[in-house]
Amino acid sequence: MSYKPQKSAMRVVITGFGPYGGRDINCSWLALLMVKDKFQSKPIDGVEIDFRQIAVLYDEVDKFEDKLWKEEPNLVIHCGEGPFNKPRFEILAHNDNYLKQDIHNCLPGDNTCWKESGFDRLECRLDVDNVVESLKKMNLSFEVSQDAGRYLCEYIYYKSLMYAKDSSSKVAFVHVPIGEEFLNLSSDFLYHFIISCVKQL
Repeated sequence: MSYKPQKSAMRVVITGFGPYGGRDINCSWLALLMVKDKFQSKPIDGVEIDFRQIAVLYDEVDKFEDKLWKEEPNLVIHCGEGPFNKPRFEILAHNDNYLKQDIHNCLPGDNTCWKESGFDRLECRLDVDNVVESLKKMNLSFEVSQDAGRYLCEYIYYKSLMYAKDSSSKVAFVHVPIGEEFLNLSSDFLYHFIISCVKQL
C-alpha cells in the first residue's frame, strides 16, 4: 500500500504490525491507515511513501528485512503498539534476550536478533534532539524511550539499524498506545514525526 508522487526522489517505507492480542487489527496499523490518508491529501513533494504490514512473527520479520534492504530505502520508520497513554519515540534497540514468543509460539535462534553482529545495542542515527525539538514546538504529546520491549518491535528495529548502519539510510521506531481512543493522537504524531524525519534526508 503506497502513495507515489509523479516524480520520486526519495523512498520512505513505513511499517506497522498485523493482528495481535486478540484484536483483528493492530493499533499501529490502524494509526498508519489514518496517516496514509493524511499524506494522500497533503503529500510531501518528491517523496515516495510505502506503507507495509508485517505479521507478529520473528521469521516473517527476517524475510521482510532481507527483502526490504535490497530496495535501498532512504528512510524506514517502524511502528508498533504498546501499553502506553501517548506515542513513544524509541531511540535504541538491543541484539539479545528476545524471550517472548511470537503469535506462533516461536523464538529467534539463540534468542538473538543478529548473530555475531558485534553490537549489543544500536542507536537511532537521526538527529534525535532535532526531531524531538521540532515535535515539541507543535505541542505534540509523546515520550522518548530507550526500552522498546525486547519483542517484535525491538527485534525489527535492531534488524533495520544493522542493515542501515553502513549506509546513508535512516531508521526510526515509534510505539503508539493501544486503544481506538488514542488513534487521533497517534496518527497526528506519526504524520508530523515522518515529516520531521524526512527533513533530515
